[in-house]
Amino acid sequence: MNIKTTNHFIMKWLILFFLIVSYNGISQEICNNGIDDDANGLIDLNDTLGCPCTLDFEQVNSLFQNPSFEDYIYCPNSFSQMIVVLDWVGATNGTSDYLNTCGFIYNAGNSGLLPFPDGNGAVGTIFTNTNKEYIGTCLNSPLLAGVNYTLKFYIASSFVHNTNGTCNQNIEGLFSPVDVTLFGAASCSSLPSPTFLCPTVGDSLWMEIASLTYTPLQSWNLVEINFTPLVNLETVMLGPPCNLPIEYVESQTCMPYIYFDNLILNTSNSFNNSLDTISSSQCTISQILTAQFSSPLEADHVVQWYKNGIAIIGQNNISYTVPANESGFGTYVVTLITSLGCTLSDSFVVNSLPETPIASFSGITQPSYQNGETIELTNTSSNFLDHIWVLCGDTLNIDEPIALTFAELGSCCIKLIATNNQCISIEEQCIEVVEDVKILIPNIFTPNNDLINDTFTIVSSGIKSLDCGIFNRWGTKIFQWENNVAGFWDGTENKNNSVSGTYYYIISYVDNNNQIATQKGQFLLLRD
Repeated sequence: MNIKTTNHFIMKWLILFFLIVSYNGISQEICNNGIDDDANGLIDLNDTLGCPCTLDFEQVNSLFQNPSFEDYIYCPNSFSQMIVVLDWVGATNGTSDYLNTCGFIYNAGNSGLLPFPDGNGAVGTIFTNTNKEYIGTCLNSPLLAGVNYTLKFYIASSFVHNTNGTCNQNIEGLFSPVDVTLFGAASCSSLPSPTFLCPTVGDSLWMEIASLTYTPLQSWNLVEINFTPLVNLETVMLGPPCNLPIEYVESQTCMPYIYFDNLILNTSNSFNNSLDTISSSQCTISQILTAQFSSPLEADHVVQWYKNGIAIIGQNNISYTVPANESGFGTYVVTLITSLGCTLSDSFVVNSLPETPIASFSGITQPSYQNGETIELTNTSSNFLDHIWVLCGDTLNIDEPIALTFAELGSCCIKLIATNNQCISIEEQCIEVVEDVKILIPNIFTPNNDLINDTFTIVSSGIKSLDCGIFNRWGTKIFQWENNVAGFWDGTENKNNSVSGTYYYIISYVDNNNQIATQKGQFLLLRD
């Protein structure tokens, strides 16, 4: 079906499903606006008469040419005239009939089977043990082995007289169920099969491929046959089974007669409007309902979500997020409209809040810790049945609280995985493990230019800035450096050598955790 045709049929269904019309001053129900348009107390899908959701199988392209028997050479005027209908034949020596309201209708009118289900044409076949009649055709394209196919068609039954006389007796209840059977052959050259009996008798290349158990009813009914060919087939025929029940006998008066109309054959997926059911992701605080599709969607399609039969305005995506509280309780369905019509999903009931795990833990209070430092971790998760810790790459499942000592420099990620049946929640926090704070301050230095211990230098680790002030014995600051972990004093004051003796220092530093500390002390300066 091309895009233009697809758009046409989607528009048709949207009009049928949503259009507001006036009838005796009362509006028809619009099915997606959450309003009781026709004032009958029923809103949207709850108004089943005003908002039907059905498929139109007739929009599926059939692998049969002329599937509804509307194209013919001339109007039939008697039985045994399958030759006048285009693309179909009497598939055996049995004389199947072409019926059309322009001419010959056999006993269809007397049997209450007019009008025909689709248009003016139909076909009819006798079902008896000694005279089996079939209709057959070559397919537009072969049936492929291993592919699932569906044949949908209308069927009815009545009595007919073998000389075109009138049979007024109702057939219902007089015959047991019968297998209406589909036969196939690999080549169109096998059509027709030269026999009045089962087609396999006339040509062994014919094979039975599917059947439908049908109880004769003197009314039209829509039926379907589903099957999967074992070999590729170019031609098929439809009619009675090889072995009929004993009461299906030929007589000189009235015989069982089966009518067919509008035979639509295609892959089973072609009849599928894609919407299967609703799945739920219950592993979130707000449940997410998702429409499940069994085949790719057409480019033009319409999705609509409903709660308790009433449209949820604006919810036209394949997923819908249910409110995370009791206001979300209710029965949800989703509709899908494509060129085939409307499909309604199974209902999905939300009547409780999801018990989903929420992972959390405490113990990390800063972005970095010193190497060798120990912290305590506590599991504060909720709604969980089990949990796993991943500590700096090591997976553990141990009791809390956990005393974690950092033993390696660099990034360390702490992850807690909480589970509840199929649901998982993960909490992760990453920190940096840095060097621990170490400060080595000399208590003596000898600035005598022998390249050994010539400066007052502070050796440190785990800090990122350092200020230092040098004072003489009278408390006068004689030297300082700021924000420099590599600062030093060479033992001079204003480019003059300081005298030997005791000096004092005050240092202030910021460690890698941005902690500020101060330290003071004294040291000796010695000269030769």
